[in-house]
Amino acid sequence: MSAGHYDITIEQGTTFTKTFTLKVGVSSDDPAPIPFNFTGYTGEAQIREEYSSPNPLVNFSVVFPPSGSVTGSIAASGSITISLTLDQTLILPGGYTGVWDLVLFQGANVERLLEGRAFISPTATK
Repeated sequence: MSAGHYDITIEQGTTFTKTFTLKVGVSSDDPAPIPFNFTGYTGEAQIREEYSSPNPLVNFSVVFPPSGSVTGSIAASGSITISLTLDQTLILPGGYTGVWDLVLFQGANVERLLEGRAFISPTATK
């Protein structure tokens, strides 16, 4: 699966949370999308100056939250949330544009789920 492109805007000095829901078709006979099952997966997401930069500016918290409309395991909801604390967004340079991505791990399997630009909206109130 190729990484999807999604640009994010993070407001400096606030808590940032973004939830994504991944749905997949069951089969060609029944292509109605269902929530992806993240059971056994872990995730990492970072912002960097450039994709080739050696060190991230910040690491997101990555969790797989439950969905109110899906029963069963949390991972079966198809949802994945990335977040930053207020303290993390305060250290990001206001007016800055970097890159970010979200990578999933399941055993030896590694997949990039999302990638894009990260815009940091500056705050005047500190």
